[in-house]
Amino acid sequence: NAPKLLLLSGVGDRSTLRRLGIPLVAHSRNVGRGLADGVYAIMQWSTRGGDFVRCRVGDSGQQDDETCRRELERYEQGNRSSSWLGSPGVSAGAFLRSPYAKGAEPDVQLTLHPWDKYSRTWRDQYGDIASVEIANNHPNSRGWVELRSARFSDPPVFVGPYLRDANDSLPLIWAMRELRRIVREAPLRDHVRLELLPGHHVQSDSQLFDAISCGPAQFRSLGRPACDRSELPVNHLAGTCRLGSSSANAVVDRRLRVFGVSGLRVADAAVMPRPPSGNTQATCVMIGERAAEFALAAARGEEEPKK
Repeated sequence: NAPKLLLLSGVGDRSTLRRLGIPLVAHSRNVGRGLADGVYAIMQWSTRGGDFVRCRVGDSGQQDDETCRRELERYEQGNRSSSWLGSPGVSAGAFLRSPYAKGAEPDVQLTLHPWDKYSRTWRDQYGDIASVEIANNHPNSRGWVELRSARFSDPPVFVGPYLRDANDSLPLIWAMRELRRIVREAPLRDHVRLELLPGHHVQSDSQLFDAISCGPAQFRSLGRPACDRSELPVNHLAGTCRLGSSSANAVVDRRLRVFGVSGLRVADAAVMPRPPSGNTQATCVMIGERAAEFALAAARGEEEPKK
């Protein structure tokens, strides 16, 4: 909502604000532009029985499995941070640097969930299921956010960036093949029975691209049929009030001050010129801490003036 709040307050492109009847406070044509987010591809495998411990609390609160009893006792005794029952799910993650990465940082993020991520009825047929989310954290595609009207109650128009640049699929296609290679190696090969998504029949670049692009197509009018929920936006949104050197290419300066307005800063993921190489939460905390430091320095008269 950062670009929405700025635009409703008169900070944005003057022609757009004039059309909506919003008085101009500061002309800033980049507000709402440069929306970045990646795309998930999902892979799923059925696993051999007994690979996962499943804990269920019945009416009596008793557990049949010793591991489950131990973890439940630890959780109930208040040691929730040390019990995996205190987590919504036991997951593992990894980062890969694809051949398409533009720098030294990894561009692909993997998140393993030891369950069926989308709760299909497959478990009755295939037993335990493991899901891996594959994210391209460095997409080239950009979208935008703009006002629907001058009313605060109206949600903004969201034009998603997803796969506008088809090259964003290349790291995902590479990662899907890399995952297949890893699964064929010991010790994983002893635990995996069958690839369920996208399936062994999906092999060529065009077939893998079709699997990757099906989910995002639901957010754009591409004339494609509705498909599985398994390929969706990453939700690492960034860039709509990006940081930069001047109002010509950015919305805020390097101390998070909005160009053209005094006493106003933006301190959330909107200021990131691009998403980070992982989840955005830790970076947002850092941005908030820096904004607090900048505001305190300004109150003490120590902050450098705007250029």
